[in-house]
Amino acid sequence: LPEVVNVKSARFGAVGDGVTDDTTAITNAIAFAATASGDAQSHIVYLPKGTYIINSQLVISASVRLVGAGRRNTVIRAGASFTFNGTTDAMLRIGTGAANAHGTTIEELDIDCNNVASSIGVYSTRANEGSGVFRCIITNFKVKGIFFSTTGCQNWAIDSVETFHTSTTAIGIDIDTTGSANTIRDVTTNTNNATQSTNPGIR
Repeated sequence: LPEVVNVKSARFGAVGDGVTDDTTAITNAIAFAATASGDAQSHIVYLPKGTYIINSQLVISASVRLVGAGRRNTVIRAGASFTFNGTTDAMLRIGTGAANAHGTTIEELDIDCNNVASSIGVYSTRANEGSGVFRCIITNFKVKGIFFSTTGCQNWAIDSVETFHTSTTAIGIDIDTTGSANTIRDVTTNTNNATQSTNPGIR
């Protein structure tokens, strides 16, 4: 059976109180799960109900599933000191970029970019077979909700995802890649701004 790594366990010490910086705790839990995934089975990093503040990018290794307690219950929020470059920086990155990320998923989370300048919710250049974003809400981003780039992204899925933002120039989901058997299903993209967005919901 998959191993479940709880970020709030004594070993990792995440708090999830909406104030404490939980970047290191979650990063360490992902690293532990990645080591356990040496048997080629995806293992789970579980975030119980709460709001987890991060101030730098979380890179989700191959064969690791980052799973919350439901997209209305578990929030990962960008902290005030999080800086984005508007291209490769994102709150969550699927794969390191050096090799294909198989079985790497983000599930049951509210990913809140907190209206930080140049913010992106999820980024990948290597999302591959069995990888993707499932049953998540991505909110308050300034540039893109999800950005999959380069030909290294193939055979992934985006399923049951909602994106909401307040920028008039943001893109909900941006797919800048060529590949096969990709799936986008049951997706809502929307702007909370009174002025209609000038960019597409899905590009």
